[in-house]
Amino acid sequence: MNRNVILSIHGFALLSCSEKETPNSESINEEETPIHQLTAELDSTSKAKGFNGFAVAIADEKGTLYARGFGYSIVGTNEKYTENTTQQIASVSKTSIGLVLMKTQKMGKLKWDDSIQNYLPFQVISPFRPSAEITI
Repeated sequence: MNRNVILSIHGFALLSCSEKETPNSESINEEETPIHQLTAELDSTSKAKGFNGFAVAIADEKGTLYARGFGYSIVGTNEKYTENTTQQIASVSKTSIGLVLMKTQKMGKLKWDDSIQNYLPFQVISPFRPSAEITI
C-alpha cells in the first residue's frame, strides 16, 4: 500500500512539473492585440466623413510606445498623414497649456501668484512694465 501511495505521489508530481504548452506565434491572433485594436479604431475614425487626418503618439518615461498617422495630410494629392507630419495648431496650444497649468496648480506643484522666473531658465521682462513681476 505504501508503495502505491509513493508511486501515486511521484506520478502527480511529475505530471504537475511538465511544461505547459506555450502559444507559438502562429496561434496568437494579431487582430486581438491591444495595439491592433487601437490601430483599427483610429483607422476607422480617420475614415469618418469630413475628417482629413491626424497622428497619435503614446509615450512614457522610457520613450515612444506607439506612433502612427491616419488619413491624409493633403486630401487633394492623397499625401498620407504620418507621425512626422507638421500640423499648424494655431491657438489650440493656449488651451492645452492652460489645462496643464490648472492641473499642476491643483496638484500643488505651483501657485497662480508664483513668478514665472521660478520655472524658466532665462529672464523675462515685460517691455511695457519692466519693473512688474510676471506671474503664472
